[in-house]
Amino acid sequence: MKNILLVLLFIVAGCTNKNETPPIIQQICSSEFCSENGAKELINLYEDDNMTNETMTFKINCIVATNKKVDFKFQKKIKDLNNVFTKGKIKFIVNSEISISPQKLTIDQIAEKEGIFTQFKQNLKKEKSINIIIVPHGKSLNGFTLVLPEKFLNYLNLGYETIYISDKAWFNTSTLQHELGHFFGLQHTFGELTNENSTLEKPNGTNCKEEGDFICDTPSDPNGKTDAYCNYVKSINKNGEVYSPKVNNYMSYYPNKCKNEFTNGQYKAMNLFAKEYRSYLIY
Repeated sequence: MKNILLVLLFIVAGCTNKNETPPIIQQICSSEFCSENGAKELINLYEDDNMTNETMTFKINCIVATNKKVDFKFQKKIKDLNNVFTKGKIKFIVNSEISISPQKLTIDQIAEKEGIFTQFKQNLKKEKSINIIIVPHGKSLNGFTLVLPEKFLNYLNLGYETIYISDKAWFNTSTLQHELGHFFGLQHTFGELTNENSTLEKPNGTNCKEEGDFICDTPSDPNGKTDAYCNYVKSINKNGEVYSPKVNNYMSYYPNKCKNEFTNGQYKAMNLFAKEYRSYLIY
């Protein structure tokens, strides 16, 4: 199983094409988009109307793996997360024992070298928890989440309970929300490709259940640009159709300062995913 895990970690870490120039370099996460089979699993899941009304509680285990000497204010961070995720009936509690394991590798370096993951293993709690590892910031990544691209029931056997976030991104108000969105099955709003205007979801949303993030109340997102005030800079596809994305959506690549929202559809999707595939972590 160890060899399988290392291969999958390599896939996750390498999902961002290094030959592409991302639209906003500091917004990038390298969590992998689902496969074609994974998309079918998500689409089928989202057809379920049985969103649970009972709050699901997850414990977070924090590991500080950076030399940055600051107050990370874990309790406040968890409080802010709970304010965001309450509509999805998801609640977080933090392990009172914070692990300290300082090292110098940046988040970019960690994502590129799958073997490095093993050095954090000793700090991962054996109890059921989501492991969040704060590491030195680099030039590209804000964070990434180890995810399966398909056959999500394998989470029960393989684990994949770790989120990496840079010591710089920890202090913004959207990166951790974004990565937890991935943890609970959400895809990027623009779909698989990061190139501007490459989304396969039509601007009018008629194929919203099959393309983009498969959630219809997140408008088609061309992964374009915003001005300094978070106003979207109009973009048009090859058919002359105008996009109107939500630049404040946590699962987009728009500037962190612009992002402050999950949609009702995303809350439902996370709730269903948590109940179906992350149930083994619920307290």
